[in-house]
Amino acid sequence: MTGAEENGPARPILITGASVAGNALAWWLGRRGFNVTVVERHSQFRDGGQNVDVRGAGRKVVALMGLEQAVATQGTGETGVRFVDENDKPIAQFNLDELGADGPTAELEILRGDLARLFYDACTGDVRFRFDDYIKDAADTGCSVSVGFKSGARKGYDLVVVAEGVGSSTRELVFPGENEARWLDVTMGYFTIPGHE
Repeated sequence: MTGAEENGPARPILITGASVAGNALAWWLGRRGFNVTVVERHSQFRDGGQNVDVRGAGRKVVALMGLEQAVATQGTGETGVRFVDENDKPIAQFNLDELGADGPTAELEILRGDLARLFYDACTGDVRFRFDDYIKDAADTGCSVSVGFKSGARKGYDLVVVAEGVGSSTRELVFPGENEARWLDVTMGYFTIPGHE
């Protein structure tokens, strides 16, 4: 697959969302000669986020990108999961050594922001990042997608990929009603604490 016609310009592709999926796709498309723009509504790259287990197909992809060692080096170092009661007494425990790489903690585990940044930093060539902007409107013209941005710019793309999170406003814009939240009768809270035993 190539992004450029013979002796012609590289084909323009727009990806919305500069996180794990968007940056990984940008890396692959940029390497294949496409003219890639990643648009991100936040004013700068967003670090942070919870653990991401890199296993199965994800691990193969990271290896093909030549980033497996970088992921291992920046890993969380988590060796398992322990559930405790209000007195810090263990109720249940899952150790990586006992369950192996397919247990609740993967051998390669990294924070979401660190993984996204590895992909972001690896993007070179025909990949451009456009922060503090987002898609305001999009129209299929038959041979391309005409995209209007919050910044006032308008450009045509051969392909637009929405790689945003669960509450994606772009997905709602393109596919109205498909982005509605569904209550699963479960509540979870995520937060970061200093690492310790």
